[in-house]
Amino acid sequence: MIVVQHFVSGTTIRYKTSTSIEDGEDEFSKVILNRVFWTFKPSIEGFQYCKPIVQVDKTFFTGKYHGTLLTAIGQDAI
Repeated sequence: MIVVQHFVSGTTIRYKTSTSIEDGEDEFSKVILNRVFWTFKPSIEGFQYCKPIVQVDKTFFTGKYHGTLLTAIGQDAI
C-alpha cells in the first residue's frame, strides 16, 4: 500500500490494527491487521458531484447478519 501511495499521488490509506500478547513473549509482540481502507483521489473528488442521499433497499439478511442494517453515508464537504 505504501508503493501505491507513492506512485498514485492523492491516494488515502487507513489501517486498523490490534496487538496480541502470547505467553512467554514481550508485550505487543504481534500486530494484527484488522482492516484496510484505501481510496484514490479521483474517487474523493467525484463525491462533490453527488447528491447527499441515504438509500436502504429491501435486502433481507439471513444467518449471521439477520437483523443487521447495512448503510453507507457520504457527506457533502461544502
